[in-house]
Amino acid sequence: MILSRRTLLKKIIPLLFLITSTVFVFGQSVSEDELKSVGDRKGEIIFENYVGPTAPEEFNTMDQISGIGSFLASQDGTEIQYGNKYKIIRSYQPEIKEGLDGDILFILPDAAVDHIRNLRSIIATYLKATFGYSDSNAAVLAEFVTYYNAVYYKNIDHYSSRYKEGVLKNLEKNSAGLSTHYSEWAGKSRIVIPLKSGDGTIQSSLDTSTISEPEVIEEMQKEDDKALDSRKEMVEIREDELDTRQESVDEEKKAVEEKETAVQEKEEVIDQQLEEKKEELEQVDEGSPEELVIQEEVKQLEEEKAEVEEEKAAVEEEKAAVEETQEQIDDEQKEVVEMREDIARDENELAKEKGVVLSSGDQVPPEGFWFIFVDKSADPAPFGSLLKVTKTGEILQKSELNSIRGTSFIEGVEGLIVIAGKNEENARVKALILDPETLEVVKEGENEIYPGSSIWTEGDNLFMITRNEQNWSVGMFSKSLDLQKLSTVNVHPDTGLVFVDGIILVQSDSGTVKALKADSLSEAETTE
Repeated sequence: MILSRRTLLKKIIPLLFLITSTVFVFGQSVSEDELKSVGDRKGEIIFENYVGPTAPEEFNTMDQISGIGSFLASQDGTEIQYGNKYKIIRSYQPEIKEGLDGDILFILPDAAVDHIRNLRSIIATYLKATFGYSDSNAAVLAEFVTYYNAVYYKNIDHYSSRYKEGVLKNLEKNSAGLSTHYSEWAGKSRIVIPLKSGDGTIQSSLDTSTISEPEVIEEMQKEDDKALDSRKEMVEIREDELDTRQESVDEEKKAVEEKETAVQEKEEVIDQQLEEKKEELEQVDEGSPEELVIQEEVKQLEEEKAEVEEEKAAVEEEKAAVEETQEQIDDEQKEVVEMREDIARDENELAKEKGVVLSSGDQVPPEGFWFIFVDKSADPAPFGSLLKVTKTGEILQKSELNSIRGTSFIEGVEGLIVIAGKNEENARVKALILDPETLEVVKEGENEIYPGSSIWTEGDNLFMITRNEQNWSVGMFSKSLDLQKLSTVNVHPDTGLVFVDGIILVQSDSGTVKALKADSLSEAETTE
Protein backbone atom coordinates (compact mmCIF):
# COMPACT_ATOMS: atom_id res chain seq x y z
CA MET A 1 0.00 0.00 0.00
CA ILE A 2 1.35 3.44 -0.94
CA LEU A 3 1.01 5.94 1.88
CA SER A 4 0.56 9.63 1.14
CA ARG A 5 2.98 12.21 2.49
CA ARG A 6 0.19 13.31 4.84
CA THR A 7 -0.33 9.82 6.26
CA LEU A 8 3.41 9.42 6.61
CA LEU A 9 3.71 12.64 8.58
CA LYS A 10 0.91 11.60 10.93
CA LYS A 11 2.87 8.47 11.80
CA ILE A 12 6.39 9.88 11.92
CA ILE A 13 6.01 13.15 13.82
CA PRO A 14 4.43 11.83 17.04
CA LEU A 15 7.03 9.03 17.08
CA LEU A 16 9.78 11.58 16.55
CA PHE A 17 8.94 13.51 19.69
CA LEU A 18 8.57 10.37 21.79
CA ILE A 19 11.90 8.95 20.68
CA THR A 20 13.91 12.16 21.06
CA SER A 21 12.43 13.13 24.42
CA THR A 22 14.39 12.46 27.58
CA VAL A 23 11.36 10.59 28.83
CA PHE A 24 8.77 8.51 26.99
CA VAL A 25 5.03 8.88 27.36
CA PHE A 26 2.05 6.58 26.54
CA GLY A 27 -0.44 7.69 25.38
CA GLN A 28 -14.45 29.68 -0.92
CA SER A 29 -12.06 28.64 1.57
CA VAL A 30 -11.00 30.71 4.63
CA SER A 31 -7.48 32.24 4.66
CA GLU A 32 -5.70 29.97 7.11
CA ASP A 33 -2.49 32.01 7.27
CA GLU A 34 -4.22 35.18 8.42
CA LEU A 35 -6.06 33.35 11.17
CA LYS A 36 -2.74 32.34 12.73
CA SER A 37 -1.23 35.81 13.44
CA VAL A 38 -1.35 37.59 16.75
CA GLY A 39 0.73 40.72 16.33
CA ASP A 40 1.74 42.61 19.43
CA ARG A 41 -1.18 41.46 21.56
CA LYS A 42 0.31 39.06 24.12
CA GLY A 43 -2.41 38.93 26.77
CA GLU A 44 -4.12 35.62 27.40
CA ILE A 45 -7.34 35.18 25.43
CA ILE A 46 -10.16 34.12 27.77
CA PHE A 47 -13.70 34.73 26.55
CA GLU A 48 -15.93 36.10 29.30
CA ASN A 49 -19.53 34.94 28.81
CA TYR A 50 -22.71 35.97 30.59
CA VAL A 51 -23.75 33.41 33.21
CA GLY A 52 -27.11 33.98 34.92
CA PRO A 53 -30.85 34.14 34.46
CA THR A 54 -32.20 34.93 30.99
CA ALA A 55 -35.54 36.58 30.30
CA PRO A 56 -37.89 34.27 28.37
CA GLU A 57 -38.18 36.74 25.48
CA GLU A 58 -34.41 36.81 25.13
CA PHE A 59 -34.00 33.03 24.99
CA ASN A 60 -33.30 31.40 21.65
CA THR A 61 -32.77 27.74 20.79
CA MET A 62 -29.51 26.72 19.13
CA ASP A 63 -31.41 26.17 15.89
CA GLN A 64 -32.69 29.74 16.02
CA ILE A 65 -29.21 31.07 16.77
CA SER A 66 -27.53 29.09 14.01
CA GLY A 67 -30.32 30.13 11.67
CA ILE A 68 -28.95 33.68 11.81
CA GLY A 69 -25.77 32.54 10.09
CA SER A 70 -27.75 30.63 7.47
CA PHE A 71 -29.86 33.72 6.75
CA LEU A 72 -26.83 35.95 6.30
CA ALA A 73 -25.27 33.42 3.90
CA SER A 74 -28.42 32.83 1.86
CA GLN A 75 -29.01 36.42 0.76
CA ASP A 76 -27.60 37.89 -2.43
CA GLY A 77 -25.59 41.08 -2.47
CA THR A 78 -22.54 42.52 -0.76
CA GLU A 79 -24.37 43.83 2.32
CA ILE A 80 -26.91 41.71 4.21
CA GLN A 81 -28.55 42.72 7.48
CA TYR A 82 -30.50 40.77 10.09
CA GLY A 83 -32.64 43.39 11.84
CA ASN A 84 -30.53 45.71 13.96
CA LYS A 85 -28.57 42.75 15.30
CA TYR A 86 -26.15 41.47 12.67
CA LYS A 87 -24.80 42.56 9.32
CA ILE A 88 -22.41 41.00 6.82
CA ILE A 89 -20.42 43.03 4.32
CA ARG A 90 -18.69 41.02 1.62
CA SER A 91 -15.61 42.73 0.30
CA TYR A 92 -14.14 41.08 -2.75
CA GLN A 93 -11.72 42.98 -5.01
CA PRO A 94 -10.09 40.52 -7.45
CA GLU A 95 -8.61 43.41 -9.43
CA ILE A 96 -6.32 44.18 -6.47
CA LYS A 97 -3.59 41.54 -6.28
CA GLU A 98 -1.96 42.42 -2.96
CA GLY A 99 -3.73 41.85 0.35
CA LEU A 100 -6.65 39.81 1.62
CA ASP A 101 -10.34 40.14 0.88
CA GLY A 102 -12.75 39.55 3.72
CA ASP A 103 -16.28 39.11 4.99
CA ILE A 104 -16.98 41.43 7.92
CA LEU A 105 -19.57 40.39 10.50
CA PHE A 106 -20.95 43.42 12.35
CA ILE A 107 -22.44 42.71 15.78
CA LEU A 108 -25.00 45.52 15.86
CA PRO A 109 -26.27 47.33 19.02
CA ASP A 110 -29.47 45.25 19.40
CA ALA A 111 -27.69 41.88 19.25
CA ALA A 112 -28.27 39.90 22.44
CA VAL A 113 -25.48 37.34 21.96
CA ASP A 114 -23.60 36.96 25.23
CA HIS A 115 -21.88 33.56 24.99
CA ILE A 116 -18.97 32.67 22.73
CA ARG A 117 -20.63 29.32 21.98
CA ASN A 118 -23.60 31.10 20.40
CA LEU A 119 -21.45 33.55 18.47
CA ARG A 120 -19.40 30.68 17.07
CA SER A 121 -22.61 28.90 16.09
CA ILE A 122 -23.63 31.89 13.96
CA ILE A 123 -20.22 32.05 12.33
CA ALA A 124 -20.10 28.28 11.77
CA THR A 125 -23.44 28.12 9.96
CA TYR A 126 -22.43 31.12 7.85
CA LEU A 127 -19.20 29.38 6.84
CA LYS A 128 -21.01 26.12 6.14
CA ALA A 129 -23.64 27.75 3.93
CA THR A 130 -21.21 30.11 2.17
CA PHE A 131 -18.22 27.86 1.55
CA GLY A 132 -19.64 24.36 1.82
CA TYR A 133 -17.82 23.12 4.93
CA SER A 134 -19.14 20.20 6.94
CA ASP A 135 -20.70 20.88 10.34
CA SER A 136 -17.61 19.73 12.22
CA ASN A 137 -15.15 21.63 10.04
CA ALA A 138 -17.24 24.80 10.16
CA ALA A 139 -17.32 24.60 13.96
CA VAL A 140 -13.52 24.32 14.15
CA LEU A 141 -13.02 27.19 11.73
CA ALA A 142 -15.46 29.38 13.66
CA GLU A 143 -13.41 28.75 16.82
CA PHE A 144 -10.23 29.83 15.05
CA VAL A 145 -11.97 32.90 13.57
CA THR A 146 -12.96 34.09 17.05
CA TYR A 147 -9.47 33.53 18.46
CA TYR A 148 -7.91 35.33 15.52
CA ASN A 149 -10.18 38.33 15.90
CA ALA A 150 -9.70 38.43 19.67
CA VAL A 151 -5.93 38.45 19.25
CA TYR A 152 -6.18 41.49 16.95
CA TYR A 153 -9.02 43.34 18.68
CA LYS A 154 -8.61 47.09 18.09
CA ASN A 155 -5.28 46.47 16.35
CA ILE A 156 -6.09 48.50 13.24
CA ASP A 157 -2.43 48.46 12.19
CA HIS A 158 -2.59 44.70 11.76
CA TYR A 159 -5.62 44.87 9.52
CA SER A 160 -4.14 47.76 7.55
CA SER A 161 -1.03 45.71 6.80
CA ARG A 162 -2.91 42.62 5.67
CA TYR A 163 -6.19 43.56 4.01
CA LYS A 164 -7.43 45.35 0.91
CA GLU A 165 -9.04 48.75 0.84
CA GLY A 166 -12.59 47.34 0.68
CA VAL A 167 -12.14 45.61 4.04
CA LEU A 168 -10.38 48.52 5.72
CA LYS A 169 -13.06 51.07 4.91
CA ASN A 170 -15.51 48.95 6.96
CA LEU A 171 -13.30 48.78 10.04
CA GLU A 172 -12.79 51.27 12.85
CA LYS A 173 -9.99 51.37 15.36
CA ASN A 174 -12.22 50.88 18.42
CA SER A 175 -14.24 47.96 17.04
CA ALA A 176 -12.02 46.02 14.64
CA GLY A 177 -11.92 42.38 15.68
CA LEU A 178 -13.63 40.74 18.66
CA SER A 179 -13.46 41.68 22.32
CA THR A 180 -13.02 38.86 24.82
CA HIS A 181 -15.84 40.28 26.99
CA TYR A 182 -19.46 39.80 25.92
CA SER A 183 -20.34 43.35 27.02
CA GLU A 184 -18.11 44.66 24.22
CA TRP A 185 -19.70 42.65 21.43
CA ALA A 186 -22.95 44.40 20.56
CA GLY A 187 -22.08 47.62 18.71
CA LYS A 188 -18.40 47.31 19.60
CA SER A 189 -17.00 44.36 17.61
CA ARG A 190 -16.61 43.67 13.89
CA ILE A 191 -15.39 40.17 13.10
CA VAL A 192 -13.16 39.79 10.04
CA ILE A 193 -13.22 36.51 8.12
CA PRO A 194 -10.05 36.56 5.95
CA LEU A 195 -10.44 35.34 2.41
CA LYS A 196 -8.01 34.29 -0.27
CA SER A 197 -8.68 36.00 -3.57
CA GLY A 198 -9.99 33.91 -6.42
CA ASP A 199 -8.95 34.30 -10.05
CA GLY A 200 -11.68 36.77 -10.97
CA THR A 201 -14.09 34.05 -12.09
CA ILE A 202 -14.66 32.27 -8.80
CA GLN A 203 -15.57 33.43 -5.33
CA SER A 204 -12.85 33.97 -2.76
CA SER A 205 -12.20 31.20 -0.27
CA LEU A 206 -11.53 31.15 3.46
CA ASP A 207 -7.87 31.73 4.29
CA THR A 208 -7.29 29.03 6.89
CA SER A 209 -3.58 29.76 7.03
CA THR A 210 -4.21 33.23 8.39
CA ILE A 211 -6.56 32.17 11.17
CA SER A 212 -4.15 29.48 12.37
CA GLU A 213 -0.97 31.53 12.55
CA PRO A 214 1.54 30.66 15.30
CA GLU A 215 0.41 33.56 17.48
CA VAL A 216 -3.17 32.32 17.44
CA ILE A 217 -2.00 28.79 18.23
CA GLU A 218 0.04 30.23 21.10
CA GLU A 219 -3.14 31.61 22.66
CA MET A 220 -5.05 28.37 22.14
CA GLN A 221 -2.23 26.45 23.84
CA LYS A 222 -3.06 28.34 27.04
CA GLU A 223 -6.29 26.36 27.38
CA ASP A 224 -6.14 23.49 29.87
CA ASP A 225 -6.22 20.89 27.11
CA LYS A 226 -4.10 23.08 24.79
CA ALA A 227 -7.02 22.96 22.32
CA LEU A 228 -5.49 19.78 20.92
CA ASP A 229 -8.66 18.43 19.32
CA SER A 230 -9.42 21.68 17.50
CA ARG A 231 -5.83 22.04 16.34
CA LYS A 232 -5.78 18.47 15.04
CA GLU A 233 -8.97 19.09 13.11
CA MET A 234 -7.53 22.32 11.69
CA VAL A 235 -4.52 20.36 10.43
CA GLU A 236 -6.88 17.91 8.74
CA ILE A 237 -8.81 20.76 7.12
CA ARG A 238 -5.66 22.40 5.83
CA GLU A 239 -4.23 19.14 4.52
CA ASP A 240 -7.44 18.37 2.64
CA GLU A 241 -7.41 21.87 1.19
CA LEU A 242 -3.77 21.57 0.14
CA ASP A 243 -4.40 18.18 -1.48
CA THR A 244 -7.22 19.69 -3.53
CA ARG A 245 -5.12 22.69 -4.51
CA GLN A 246 -2.20 20.46 -5.48
CA GLU A 247 -4.42 18.40 -7.77
CA SER A 248 -5.62 21.59 -9.42
CA VAL A 249 -2.07 22.90 -9.83
CA ASP A 250 -0.94 19.59 -11.33
CA GLU A 251 -3.70 19.86 -13.93
CA GLU A 252 -2.72 23.46 -14.66
CA LYS A 253 0.93 22.43 -15.07
CA LYS A 254 -0.07 19.77 -17.56
CA ALA A 255 -2.25 22.22 -19.50
CA VAL A 256 0.55 24.80 -19.65
CA GLU A 257 3.05 22.18 -20.83
CA GLU A 258 0.66 21.16 -23.62
CA LYS A 259 0.22 24.79 -24.67
CA GLU A 260 3.99 25.30 -24.57
CA THR A 261 4.55 22.28 -26.82
CA ALA A 262 1.82 23.36 -29.25
CA VAL A 263 3.22 26.89 -29.57
CA GLN A 264 6.74 25.57 -30.06
CA GLU A 265 5.59 23.22 -32.82
CA LYS A 266 3.65 26.02 -34.49
CA GLU A 267 6.72 28.27 -34.36
CA GLU A 268 8.92 25.57 -35.89
CA VAL A 269 6.50 25.10 -38.78
CA ILE A 270 6.39 28.86 -39.48
CA ASP A 271 10.18 29.13 -39.31
CA GLN A 272 10.50 26.29 -41.78
CA GLN A 273 7.99 27.89 -44.15
CA LEU A 274 9.78 31.25 -43.90
CA GLU A 275 13.09 29.63 -44.76
CA GLU A 276 11.54 27.92 -47.79
CA LYS A 277 9.93 31.15 -49.03
CA LYS A 278 13.19 33.05 -48.72
CA GLU A 279 14.89 30.37 -50.80
CA GLU A 280 12.14 30.70 -53.39
CA LEU A 281 12.70 34.47 -53.53
CA GLU A 282 16.31 33.90 -54.49
CA GLN A 283 15.20 31.79 -57.45
CA VAL A 284 12.67 34.19 -59.05
CA ASP A 285 13.32 37.30 -61.10
CA GLU A 286 13.36 40.59 -59.26
CA GLY A 287 10.15 42.53 -59.86
CA SER A 288 8.36 39.53 -61.34
CA PRO A 289 4.76 38.67 -60.37
CA GLU A 290 6.06 35.53 -58.66
CA GLU A 291 8.30 37.66 -56.44
CA LEU A 292 5.34 39.82 -55.36
CA VAL A 293 3.29 36.74 -54.48
CA ILE A 294 6.10 35.22 -52.43
CA GLN A 295 6.78 38.52 -50.66
CA GLU A 296 3.12 38.69 -49.66
CA GLU A 297 3.32 35.12 -48.36
CA VAL A 298 6.45 36.01 -46.37
CA LYS A 299 4.67 39.02 -44.88
CA GLN A 300 1.74 36.82 -43.85
CA LEU A 301 4.09 34.28 -42.25
CA GLU A 302 5.92 37.01 -40.33
CA GLU A 303 2.59 38.27 -39.00
CA GLU A 304 1.75 34.74 -37.90
CA LYS A 305 5.16 34.46 -36.24
CA ALA A 306 4.47 37.70 -34.32
CA GLU A 307 1.19 36.21 -33.13
CA VAL A 308 3.01 33.08 -32.01
CA GLU A 309 5.46 35.24 -30.04
CA GLU A 310 2.51 36.79 -28.23
CA GLU A 311 1.16 33.31 -27.52
CA LYS A 312 4.56 32.29 -26.13
CA ALA A 313 4.60 35.32 -23.83
CA ALA A 314 1.10 34.48 -22.60
CA VAL A 315 2.12 30.87 -21.91
CA GLU A 316 5.17 32.09 -19.97
CA GLU A 317 2.90 34.25 -17.82
CA GLU A 318 0.65 31.27 -17.13
CA LYS A 319 3.69 29.17 -16.29
CA ALA A 320 5.00 31.79 -13.85
CA ALA A 321 1.58 32.01 -12.16
CA VAL A 322 1.43 28.24 -11.73
CA GLU A 323 4.96 28.18 -10.28
CA GLU A 324 4.03 30.93 -7.82
CA THR A 325 0.99 28.96 -6.69
CA GLN A 326 3.15 25.85 -6.25
CA GLU A 327 5.55 27.82 -4.04
CA GLN A 328 2.62 28.98 -1.90
CA ILE A 329 1.42 25.40 -1.52
CA ASP A 330 4.92 24.23 -0.58
CA ASP A 331 5.19 26.97 2.06
CA GLU A 332 1.84 26.03 3.55
CA GLN A 333 2.83 22.36 3.58
CA LYS A 334 5.76 23.35 5.78
CA GLU A 335 3.40 25.25 8.09
CA VAL A 336 1.18 22.20 8.48
CA VAL A 337 4.19 20.03 9.32
CA GLU A 338 5.15 22.52 12.04
CA MET A 339 1.59 22.43 13.40
CA ARG A 340 1.77 18.63 13.66
CA GLU A 341 5.10 18.87 15.44
CA ASP A 342 3.65 21.35 17.96
CA ILE A 343 0.68 19.07 18.58
CA ALA A 344 2.94 16.07 19.21
CA ARG A 345 5.05 18.13 21.61
CA ASP A 346 1.99 19.36 23.52
CA GLU A 347 0.55 15.86 23.79
CA ASN A 348 3.80 14.76 25.33
CA GLU A 349 3.78 17.62 27.82
CA LEU A 350 0.17 16.95 28.83
CA ALA A 351 0.96 13.30 29.45
CA LYS A 352 3.89 14.27 31.66
CA GLU A 353 1.69 16.66 33.62
CA LYS A 354 -0.73 13.82 34.27
CA GLY A 355 2.14 11.75 35.63
CA VAL A 356 2.01 9.05 32.96
CA VAL A 357 5.78 9.02 32.52
CA LEU A 358 8.04 6.06 31.97
CA SER A 359 11.78 5.86 31.71
CA SER A 360 13.26 5.54 28.26
CA GLY A 361 14.09 1.93 28.99
CA ASP A 362 10.41 1.10 29.46
CA GLN A 363 9.35 2.34 26.03
CA VAL A 364 10.31 0.12 23.12
CA PRO A 365 10.09 1.80 19.73
CA PRO A 366 8.51 -0.25 16.91
CA GLU A 367 10.86 -2.70 15.23
CA GLY A 368 11.71 -1.52 11.73
CA PHE A 369 12.96 -3.20 8.56
CA TRP A 370 14.58 -1.61 5.51
CA PHE A 371 12.66 -1.72 2.27
CA ILE A 372 13.31 -0.09 -1.11
CA PHE A 373 10.03 1.26 -2.44
CA VAL A 374 9.72 1.76 -6.21
CA ASP A 375 8.50 5.27 -7.01
CA LYS A 376 8.98 5.27 -10.78
CA SER A 377 9.69 2.65 -13.43
CA ALA A 378 12.77 3.14 -15.60
CA ASP A 379 15.19 1.23 -17.79
CA PRO A 380 17.38 -0.60 -16.83
CA ALA A 381 16.24 -0.22 -13.20
CA PRO A 382 13.44 1.71 -11.46
CA PHE A 383 13.82 4.75 -9.23
CA GLY A 384 12.90 4.35 -5.59
CA SER A 385 13.22 5.48 -1.98
CA LEU A 386 14.44 3.70 1.12
CA LEU A 387 11.77 3.07 3.73
CA LYS A 388 11.88 1.84 7.29
CA VAL A 389 8.72 -0.20 7.88
CA THR A 390 7.23 -2.39 10.56
CA LYS A 391 6.41 -6.02 9.82
CA THR A 392 2.80 -4.92 9.25
CA GLY A 393 3.86 -2.44 6.56
CA GLU A 394 3.55 0.74 8.61
CA ILE A 395 6.04 3.32 7.35
CA LEU A 396 8.25 4.72 10.10
CA GLN A 397 10.74 6.62 7.97
CA LYS A 398 11.35 7.52 4.33
CA SER A 399 14.51 8.78 2.66
CA GLU A 400 14.51 12.13 0.94
CA LEU A 401 16.65 10.40 -1.67
CA ASN A 402 14.23 9.15 -4.34
CA SER A 403 16.61 8.03 -7.10
CA ILE A 404 17.72 4.67 -5.67
CA ARG A 405 18.15 2.24 -8.56
CA GLY A 406 16.87 -1.30 -8.32
CA THR A 407 16.17 -2.94 -4.98
CA SER A 408 19.64 -3.86 -3.72
CA PHE A 409 21.11 -2.42 -0.55
CA ILE A 410 23.75 -3.47 1.96
CA GLU A 411 24.03 -2.61 5.66
CA GLY A 412 27.66 -1.60 6.09
CA VAL A 413 29.69 -0.35 9.03
CA GLU A 414 29.30 3.29 7.97
CA GLY A 415 25.66 3.02 7.00
CA LEU A 416 23.30 1.72 4.34
CA ILE A 417 24.85 1.28 0.91
CA VAL A 418 22.66 1.84 -2.16
CA ILE A 419 23.07 2.66 -5.85
CA ALA A 420 21.36 5.89 -6.87
CA GLY A 421 21.26 8.60 -9.52
CA LYS A 422 20.69 9.00 -13.24
CA ASN A 423 23.01 9.29 -16.21
CA GLU A 424 22.48 12.71 -17.72
CA GLU A 425 24.69 15.63 -18.65
CA ASN A 426 24.86 16.88 -15.07
CA ALA A 427 24.32 13.62 -13.17
CA ARG A 428 25.75 10.14 -12.74
CA VAL A 429 24.76 6.90 -11.07
CA LYS A 430 26.98 6.17 -8.09
CA ALA A 431 27.10 4.15 -4.88
CA LEU A 432 26.05 6.06 -1.76
CA ILE A 433 26.15 5.51 1.99
CA LEU A 434 23.09 6.66 3.95
CA ASP A 435 22.97 7.46 7.65
CA PRO A 436 20.63 4.81 9.16
CA GLU A 437 19.22 7.36 11.62
CA THR A 438 18.44 10.25 9.26
CA LEU A 439 18.60 8.46 5.87
CA GLU A 440 20.68 11.37 4.62
CA VAL A 441 23.63 10.80 2.25
CA VAL A 442 26.87 10.78 4.24
CA LYS A 443 29.23 9.55 1.55
CA GLU A 444 29.28 9.32 -2.24
CA GLY A 445 31.46 6.94 -4.20
CA GLU A 446 33.72 8.31 -6.93
CA ASN A 447 33.01 5.70 -9.61
CA GLU A 448 30.10 5.51 -12.02
CA ILE A 449 27.93 2.44 -11.42
CA TYR A 450 25.64 0.76 -13.91
CA PRO A 451 22.02 1.68 -12.99
CA GLY A 452 20.87 -1.92 -13.16
CA SER A 453 23.75 -3.32 -11.11
CA SER A 454 23.14 -5.35 -7.98
CA ILE A 455 25.44 -5.08 -4.96
CA TRP A 456 27.25 -8.33 -4.23
CA THR A 457 29.28 -9.04 -1.10
CA GLU A 458 32.10 -11.50 -0.66
CA GLY A 459 34.17 -11.31 2.52
CA ASP A 460 34.87 -7.68 3.35
CA ASN A 461 34.43 -6.50 -0.24
CA LEU A 462 31.56 -5.22 -2.35
CA PHE A 463 31.20 -5.92 -6.06
CA MET A 464 29.28 -3.75 -8.54
CA ILE A 465 29.23 -3.27 -12.31
CA THR A 466 31.40 -0.21 -12.84
CA ARG A 467 32.21 2.11 -15.72
CA ASN A 468 35.65 1.48 -17.25
CA GLU A 469 36.15 4.20 -19.85
CA GLN A 470 33.55 3.33 -22.53
CA ASN A 471 32.97 -0.20 -21.22
CA TRP A 472 31.64 -1.91 -18.12
CA SER A 473 33.73 -3.99 -15.75
CA VAL A 474 33.30 -5.72 -12.42
CA GLY A 475 34.47 -3.36 -9.67
CA MET A 476 35.70 -4.50 -6.27
CA PHE A 477 35.07 -1.93 -3.52
CA SER A 478 35.69 -1.57 0.16
CA LYS A 479 32.63 -0.99 2.32
CA SER A 480 33.72 2.65 2.38
CA LEU A 481 33.15 2.69 -1.41
CA ASP A 482 36.83 2.93 -2.30
CA LEU A 483 37.59 1.19 -5.58
CA GLN A 484 40.08 -1.66 -5.03
CA LYS A 485 40.22 -3.36 -8.42
CA LEU A 486 38.60 -3.46 -11.86
CA SER A 487 38.18 -6.63 -13.85
CA THR A 488 40.44 -7.06 -16.83
CA VAL A 489 37.46 -8.45 -18.74
CA ASN A 490 34.75 -6.14 -20.05
CA VAL A 491 31.35 -7.47 -19.02
CA HIS A 492 27.78 -7.21 -20.19
CA PRO A 493 26.26 -4.55 -17.89
CA ASP A 494 23.33 -6.80 -16.93
CA THR A 495 25.55 -9.75 -16.04
CA GLY A 496 25.03 -11.71 -12.89
CA LEU A 497 27.93 -12.66 -10.64
CA VAL A 498 28.36 -16.20 -9.34
CA PHE A 499 30.98 -16.74 -6.61
CA VAL A 500 32.43 -20.25 -6.37
CA ASP A 501 35.74 -21.47 -4.92
CA GLY A 502 37.61 -18.18 -5.33
CA ILE A 503 36.22 -17.67 -8.82
CA ILE A 504 33.60 -15.22 -10.10
CA LEU A 505 31.64 -16.28 -13.16
CA VAL A 506 30.48 -13.37 -15.36
CA GLN A 507 29.08 -12.77 -18.82
CA SER A 508 31.52 -10.87 -21.00
CA ASP A 509 30.51 -8.15 -23.41
CA SER A 510 31.27 -10.60 -26.25
CA GLY A 511 28.57 -12.97 -25.01
CA THR A 512 30.69 -15.64 -23.41
CA VAL A 513 30.96 -16.79 -19.80
CA LYS A 514 34.29 -15.83 -18.25
CA ALA A 515 35.93 -16.83 -14.97
CA LEU A 516 37.61 -14.12 -12.89
CA LYS A 517 39.88 -14.55 -9.90
CA ALA A 518 37.91 -13.21 -6.92
CA ASP A 519 40.97 -11.65 -5.28
CA SER A 520 42.36 -9.80 -8.32
CA LEU A 521 39.51 -9.74 -10.88
CA SER A 522 41.96 -10.87 -13.53
CA GLU A 523 40.86 -13.57 -15.94
CA ALA A 524 41.42 -17.00 -14.49
CA GLU A 525 43.50 -19.45 -16.48
CA THR A 526 41.64 -22.46 -17.73
CA THR A 527 43.03 -25.93 -18.14
CA GLU A 528 41.79 -28.69 -20.34
